[in-house]
Amino acid sequence: MKKHLFFFLLLCFAANPALAQTPKAFDLSEFGIKIQPDARLISVMTALEAAGFESRQNSVFRTELQNDLKTIDPDLQRRLRAFYERNKIYSKSESGQRIEAPPSEQAARYVSLAYALGQPPDFLTPARSTELPAGLLEVLDFAPLVKEFYSAQFEPEPKRIMRLSEKVSDLLIQYKAFGDQLRPEVSTMVRELTSFLNTRPQTVYFERITTKAQPAKEKSKKPAMQTVEMRERARNFYVVPDLLAVPGTVKLRVIGDDYYATVATDVKPPESSELRRAYLQYLIDALVFKNAKEITVQKEAIRTLLDDLSKSGATVSPDVYLAVARSLVVAADAKQIESEKIAEVTNEARAKIVQVKTELEKATVRANLDQAKKAIEKETLLTLSEAYSDGAVLVFFFADRLRGLEGSGFDVASSLTDMIQTFDAAKEKARLKETEIVRNQALAELAARRSKRGEEKNAGVDSAVESKDDELVKNLREAEQMINLRDYDKAENRLKELLNVYKGEPRIFFALARTAGKSATEAIDEAVRDERLKKAEAFYRGAIDAAAGEDYKYLLSQAHVALGRIYEFYDRNDEALKAYQAAITIGEVKGGAYTEAQAGKARLMSK
Repeated sequence: MKKHLFFFLLLCFAANPALAQTPKAFDLSEFGIKIQPDARLISVMTALEAAGFESRQNSVFRTELQNDLKTIDPDLQRRLRAFYERNKIYSKSESGQRIEAPPSEQAARYVSLAYALGQPPDFLTPARSTELPAGLLEVLDFAPLVKEFYSAQFEPEPKRIMRLSEKVSDLLIQYKAFGDQLRPEVSTMVRELTSFLNTRPQTVYFERITTKAQPAKEKSKKPAMQTVEMRERARNFYVVPDLLAVPGTVKLRVIGDDYYATVATDVKPPESSELRRAYLQYLIDALVFKNAKEITVQKEAIRTLLDDLSKSGATVSPDVYLAVARSLVVAADAKQIESEKIAEVTNEARAKIVQVKTELEKATVRANLDQAKKAIEKETLLTLSEAYSDGAVLVFFFADRLRGLEGSGFDVASSLTDMIQTFDAAKEKARLKETEIVRNQALAELAARRSKRGEEKNAGVDSAVESKDDELVKNLREAEQMINLRDYDKAENRLKELLNVYKGEPRIFFALARTAGKSATEAIDEAVRDERLKKAEAFYRGAIDAAAGEDYKYLLSQAHVALGRIYEFYDRNDEALKAYQAAITIGEVKGGAYTEAQAGKARLMSK
C-alpha cells in the first residue's frame, strides 16, 4: 500500500508524461458520435483552394497543398477561379459601398454543397429544386468542376505525375490524425453536456411505413390490403475535421438524420460554443419531435411572442418548433457553463478559507464568492437576452426549468413534456423588461472591465516589477536547491520570507506548493501526508489567483495540472476533470503541462 501511495505521489509531482498509462477510450459511438474525415468535403475544399479562396489558414499543410495545386491544368484552374469570383458574396455598407463577405460566409455554401453530393468519384448532384437551400443552389454548378478536379493530374514532385484522387486518399490520413486529436476533447464536451441534462441521445428513430398490396386475383374487387411496418433509422452526429477551414469556425449541416459538424484545426470542443450547441441540437431535435403534440397545444401562445418580437424590428423565423428547439439549446448551453463556473469559484473559495484564520477573513472570502457568483449569473443573463432577441423566445423559461432539473437526477427527455405544459406566454412576454436593469448593469460592468484591461496594457504597469525580477529569480533558484536537498522546512521558511517582500508573486506560491507536495511524497504517516497535500492545494490555488497575463500561462498550466492530480488522488474526479480542462484551455505553451492535462482528462473519462 505504501509503495503504491509513494508511486502515485511521485506521479503527481514529478509530472513525467512517460508514467501516464493509456486509458480505455470514452465510447463516443454510444452517444451517436463519429469522428471521421469526409472525402467529399476534402475534395470540395481542395478545389475551392485551387480556385483562389483565402481561408486565412496559415498552416504548413495549406502552404504545401497550394504548391502542389500550382501544377494542375491551367485551364481547369482558370475555370475554378472564374466560378468562385463570379459567385462571391457581397454586402453593402451604410455608405453604400460594396463589401466582400468574410471567408467563413464565403465557405459556408461550399460546405453545404459537399454534404449534398454523392461520394467520389461520381459526386452525384441533387436535382435542382426550390427545396434546396438558396445558398446551396447558388454554387450547385461547382459540382461538375469538383468531379473534373478530382480526376485531374498534377505534379507534386519533379518527374512524378499523380491524380488528385490519389492526393485526396493521402489527405484522408492527415485529416484522420487531426480527428484523433479531437477525440479526448469531444469526449469531455459530450460528458459535460449529457451529465448536466442527465440524458443520453436518441441514436435511432423508428418510422411507421404503410404499404399497400393488391389481392392475388386481378379481377378481385376487394380493396388493397394495408400493412404497417416499423423501420429503424440511425441518427448520427459526425464531427468532421477540416484542415482547410477558416480558423475558429464550426459549420453544422443537417442532412436527413445525419448531423455534420465541420471543425477547424484551432477549435477546442469543450470551449467552442458553436460545437457545443451543434451537439445539443442533435440531442434536443429528437426531444422536440417527440413532444410535438404538447408543443402544438402551446403553438398559438408561442407564436404571439414571436409576433411581438417581429413587430419590435427583429428578424425572426415564424417556426414555433424551431423556436422551442433553439431556446432549449441555448438555455442548456448557458446554464451548463454557469454551473461549471460557479463550481470552480466555489472550490477556489473553499481552498482560500483553508488558508485564512480569522472569521473576518473567512467572511471576506464568502462575500467575494457571492460577488463572483452574481457576476457569472449576469453573464448568463446577457447570453439569454441576446438569444431571446434573436428569436429564442422560450430561453428564459427553459433556463428556469433547468435550474430545478440540475442535480435532481431526472432526465430532461422525461421532463420536457411537463416543462412545455407549464409554459405561460404572459409571463414570458415580460422577461426582457424585468431583466432590463440587471442586463444594462452587466453590460456596463463588462465594458468597464475591457476598458481597464486596455488602459493597463497601454500604461505598461508591469515595468516596476521587471526591475526586481532578477533578484527574485536568484532567490527562487536558491529555494529550489533546498528542495532538491530535501530541506523542505528551510525552503518553506525562505519562500515565505520572499512572499513578504514580493507580495502576491505567483512564482513564490507555486514554489511553496511544490515544496509541500515534495515533502508529502516522503510522509509515512497518512495524516501528515494529507496535511501537506492540503497545504500544496492551497498554495497552487494561490498561484492561480495571483497569476495574470501572457507571461504566466506556463505557470497556470502546471498549477492546474498539479491540482488535478491532487483531486484525482482523493477521488474528487469532477474537480480533477475541471482542473485538467483549465490547463487544456490555456493551450500548448512553452514550459506548460498541456500533454499531461490531456492524459489526465483521458484517464478520468475511462473510469
